Amino acid sequence: MIQAKDKYDYYQQLKAILEPAGLLCDPYKEINYGVQFSVDLNGLTNTLRIYESKKKGISLDLSQVTNESIKQIIGSALSLFPLPRSEKNPCDEVVNSDINDLLPIIGTDESGKGDFFGPLVVAGVYCDERIAKILEILGVKDCKLTSDKQVLELAIKIEQICPYAIIAIGNPKYNEMYEKSRNLNSIMGWAHATTIEKVLEKQPCDTVLSDKFADDAVIKSRLKEKGKQVKLIQRTKAESHIAVAAASVIARARFLNTLSAYEKQYGFEFGKGGASPKVIATGKQFIKEQGKENLNQVAKMHFKTLESIL
Repeated sequence: MIQAKDKYDYYQQLKAILEPAGLLCDPYKEINYGVQFSVDLNGLTNTLRIYESKKKGISLDLSQVTNESIKQIIGSALSLFPLPRSEKNPCDEVVNSDINDLLPIIGTDESGKGDFFGPLVVAGVYCDERIAKILEILGVKDCKLTSDKQVLELAIKIEQICPYAIIAIGNPKYNEMYEKSRNLNSIMGWAHATTIEKVLEKQPCDTVLSDKFADDAVIKSRLKEKGKQVKLIQRTKAESHIAVAAASVIARARFLNTLSAYEKQYGFEFGKGGASPKVIATGKQFIKEQGKENLNQVAKMHFKTLESIL
């Protein structure tokens, strides 16, 4: 649990948690009984408020957090730092008990959307009862709860066991797509829909479960002939389902392997996250040695992180 002496200290500690997870935190502003500040995810902003009173102490108000992607990042980051009992976290609103036993199913998830360096990767995994039992024995769970070493080891086994598909959008292509659409959700929607279609080519299935990052139509509108025939369920925290957890692992493994290839090519340890000190320092050094014109080969150029690097 975050232990802070006052609302200002709480803000500093919270900022130190959220920024490595990919959310840029603006300076706080004074409000009645507390402070508020905006968090930014690639141009998308939501407001967080920290209140302090003698009776209730310090509390975090997340009621203004409405963007699904920002909700997911905050929920994942704060899962390592339990909230005080007085705080209401909208990131915990979905339990998913009604869909966690659905089988057979295809699960999809992504990796790299909050990382300045590295690709955007979306993976899809088919899972039936037999496969689910094997994955549970292997200890497959959400990649955010798994070390990088375990992710890389599990991904090899998952790919041997499950019908799967991966769409990895390298940085040059990602930057080109973003320049055209100016919308991360549009890119994500295309990648999830294409992944679903590719898994369906290998293994027919009636139901697909996707980690929810935007309005349902963002994926549905991009599905083709096979995809339009399935029941598409989109939920926040869908990684609680073994199929989505498996997809999160192989997506993360592809991201890590691609980042490792970048590091071997350029001789840098790029670092993960959206705007950590390591990421910013590496970006500055990369420009110094490789030139600004080559940064788009390894980074997502629309991140506000770029302003801190240049």
